[in-house]
Amino acid sequence: MPTRQLLRLFTVIASLSLPLLAAGPVAAQRQALPTRLAAPAGARAIGRLPASERLNLALTLRLRNDTALQNLLKQLYSPGSANYRHFLTVEEFTEQFGPTTDDDNLVQEFLESYGLTVTRTAPNRLVIDASGTVAQIEKAFNIKMQVYQHPGEHRTYHAPDVEPSIEAGIPLQGIAGLNNFEPPRPIGLERLARSTKVRSNTTGSGPGGSFLGSDMRAAYAPGVTLNGAGQAVGLFEFGPYNLSDVQAYFSTINQSLNVPIVNELLDGVNGICGAGCDDGEEAIDIEQSVSMAPGLSAVIVYEGTDDTDMFN
Repeated sequence: MPTRQLLRLFTVIASLSLPLLAAGPVAAQRQALPTRLAAPAGARAIGRLPASERLNLALTLRLRNDTALQNLLKQLYSPGSANYRHFLTVEEFTEQFGPTTDDDNLVQEFLESYGLTVTRTAPNRLVIDASGTVAQIEKAFNIKMQVYQHPGEHRTYHAPDVEPSIEAGIPLQGIAGLNNFEPPRPIGLERLARSTKVRSNTTGSGPGGSFLGSDMRAAYAPGVTLNGAGQAVGLFEFGPYNLSDVQAYFSTINQSLNVPIVNELLDGVNGICGAGCDDGEEAIDIEQSVSMAPGLSAVIVYEGTDDTDMFN
């Protein structure tokens, strides 16, 4: 083949190959997050979520040394193991298996490079809370935030059109706050008509035979001497509460509230339970926790909104 034709053929092949070479690395630079946040196949999209709307996100970082962690978990619950019930402190777990400071910094730099604001970080570096506009979030995670018609309820919900993806090397394993298909709600609550007569059992140890939290301990953990000493319980609540309601409960049943209650406010909530505030569920959660484990070192109450649900 003449030299001129060879050169021409080489030029054509090179011109065709360059786009492929350019596309290959770009495609490989992103990794999908298996979050199950994307709308299901066949979902009916009715529009886009406004680009200026702000969303609150909770991002979970990857753990390290997964094989060693799985082995430790088996040993912790194997009676013959030297590590049987030798639980790690938060600091020990973070040191051995938690994300590193570099991991934490890398994720924060990733978020800030797309204009998202880091609103809170966890001491163990497992979770980073962030907020941003829909436009910023779409660009950061290569998604389109759509509005869909809910298949079983008379309302809409928003969700990404595909699973979110991130740049390779960013140590993220999950993200929450992109989908409100199933917002948190009480389970089993039913409002009865005012005229309904409620029949209550009167075999508890409380006033009028009512059941107390301590009755639950007696029923479900009879003879158990463990009382939660040296441990803390964390509660996540979607509404505020009045500490005075919890104190009034224990005062009414002639029991002491000796466990410190610590509040952690998330996503800018103010924690104020004003006039007409219904804090029944929140107060009961605290009361039951203290009653079941009266020796707890603390009950930590995290108050947030449905956008902070890490397990969405």
